[in-house]
Formats: sequence, structure tokens, C-alpha cells
Amino acid sequence: MSKIASVVLCLCISVLASCAHDRGAAPIVPSAIQIGHQETIFGATSRKSHGSGFGFERSATVSLLEMDISVPPVRDKGTLSLGGADPDPRTDFVISAQTDHDEASFRRRIKNVLNEIPAYQREVTVFVHGFNNTHAEAAFRTAQLKHDIEIPGATIFYSWPSKGAPLGYAYDEDSALVARDGLEKLLRATHNATGLPVIIVAHSLGSQLTMEALRQIEISSPGWSRRNLSGVILMSPDLDVDLFKSQLARFQSIPQPFVIFANSRDRALGISQRIRGTNTRARLGNISSLEQLAGLPVQVIDTSNLKRSRDLNHFPAANSPTLITLLRRLRVQADAQERRRVELTQLLPGDISRLGGAVRVELNETAVEAPQ
Repeated sequence: MSKIASVVLCLCISVLASCAHDRGAAPIVPSAIQIGHQETIFGATSRKSHGSGFGFERSATVSLLEMDISVPPVRDKGTLSLGGADPDPRTDFVISAQTDHDEASFRRRIKNVLNEIPAYQREVTVFVHGFNNTHAEAAFRTAQLKHDIEIPGATIFYSWPSKGAPLGYAYDEDSALVARDGLEKLLRATHNATGLPVIIVAHSLGSQLTMEALRQIEISSPGWSRRNLSGVILMSPDLDVDLFKSQLARFQSIPQPFVIFANSRDRALGISQRIRGTNTRARLGNISSLEQLAGLPVQVIDTSNLKRSRDLNHFPAANSPTLITLLRRLRVQADAQERRRVELTQLLPGDISRLGGAVRVELNETAVEAPQ
């Protein structure tokens, strides 16, 4: 089978898997508040509104909203069940309430959420989704991560105009670039409103968007990232390594911790390589050594030796029960120490290697599952 045919086959499998229901549908079901566990998340989107929700068309303005997401009462960690236009709150993630905000009310509600929790847990996490995500899926994924990993504070998802289609990769790459200004506006406004450092968590193609937004911030405001971010986490980043290094070169000082979740068995990133006509140049999210990152103050968490997760092994931090358990354990340890910045290499089990400032932790199933 030719390389092109293999790529098309993989994409078609993804298309068939996504046809079970309308992936963009997300009706509000108020009764779900009586059934599932409620997670409050905030959203900022540069998608154009189509009345009943947000589609894939690009908007020149950023819309702000707040959502209560009902998490099914009985489910396995790492699972994300969506019911489309007719969800069942007993088994599916469901929107139980939604409020549109202007900038003033958005800031006010985030402050209220932060004031209700202990001071050492007052942090803001911004999640940037990846390729082939609808607005609804981005919201539900954010709620799933917040619930499963027990992320404290205020959680905001940035919903950029992905087409939400397996064959929409070129459109999504362009959209990620168009969405840079909206993400920059969100990051600056969030920090100004709360006075707190922001943690950025980006997945897949959202990592390219995130790095481009931070690069342009650094060009206009040198040192902003180090002063105003308490961490950058790139999960399975679909990003050329040379491009990543050129982006970091514009940073006056790189925020810490700067974490990259990588997996050499990531099949989605393997497809991304083949689309570009090469199997030899790894994407940032499937590098297998530190050689290309030597001298950079980054921490690589290598999940290649963990059991294969769902979704082409492309998002183990969200889909792997083993890794989710580890991340929750890290969250508890960080809270116990009442500090935001934790040296992950001191807490993560696995083989550690260092090269010129870069650190790599190679996780293994036995060590991760062992009690701490």
C-alpha cells in the first residue's frame, strides 16, 4: 500500500468513527444538573456564532461564555462519551447551563470562582484544543480534564475555528494562525483581570497556535511569558522541531516549567509526518531523544512505554487511566506543598536523562502504577 493510500485509509477510519452522531451538537439540558457531577468552565472562542452554537467559520471577534458541564455519574477515567443532539446525562457529557458574558462580567465571574477556593489553589488554566475538534468537543474535553485530573482554580478553554473534520487539516492549520490574536488577547486579559500567573495546556495542533501566540507576545512585550505564565504544557504537540526552536528563540526568558508530553508511538503524528512527505523528521510530540532539544530548558515526559491509549495514541494525558492517575497524584503533591511550580523530575517515576539543560523522563507502566 502506498504512503498516500495509507494516510487516506487512516483518515477514512476516523471519518467513519465520527459519523455516529452530530459532533457539533450540544443541546443545553438543565435536568442534567440533578444527575451528573457539575464542572464549571469558561470559554473564549474565535469561531463565528450560528445562533445555536459556534461552528468552524472564523470570527474577527472573541466571544466569552461560561458553561456548566455535567459529567456522567458512572464512567471510567479518561473516557469522553458524547451523545450529539440527543445526549443522555446518565452516560454522556452534557451542558447543563450556559451564560454569555461581556468582558466585565467574564472577569467578575472568574474572580468569584477564584475567591471561593484556598489561596494556594488560585490559579488559571487555559486549555487550547487540537486538530479536528468542534466547539462542543473542546468544551467537553476541558471538563473531562478538569474533572479527571482535579484541576483547581478557574479553567478556560480557547476554542479556535477548527473545521472539526478529519479531512480539514489544511483549513485547521490556517485557522490556527488566524486565531493567534484571539489567544494573545485572552492571555493578556486573563492575567490583567486576576493578577495571577496563567498555566497554558495545549494539545496537538493547538501547540503550534500557542507557540505562535506566545512568540508574538514576546516580540511586542519581551519577558512577558516568564513574568505572567506559571507553566506551559504541550501535549502531543503537532509542531516541527525546527519551528519550535525558532519560536523559543524569540523568548527573552522561557517560562518554567515548560513541559512536553511526547510519544514515539503516536500514530496521529506519524500521519502528520507522512502528509509532509517524510518519515525521518519527527514532530515535537513524537521525538524519542533529547538530541534535538539540547540546551533548551524544557522537560520531556515520554509516555511511549505506557499502554496504548485511545484516539490513535495521540492524547494519553487525557485518555490513559494510568497517566491520569499519575497526574492527579502530582496535583495532590503540588497542592500539599502549596506552590505552583514543581520540579517534575523529582515527582515523576521513570528513567531520567539530561542533555544541556533539557530533561527527559521516560515513564514505564510498572513505576507509574506503583504506590507513592
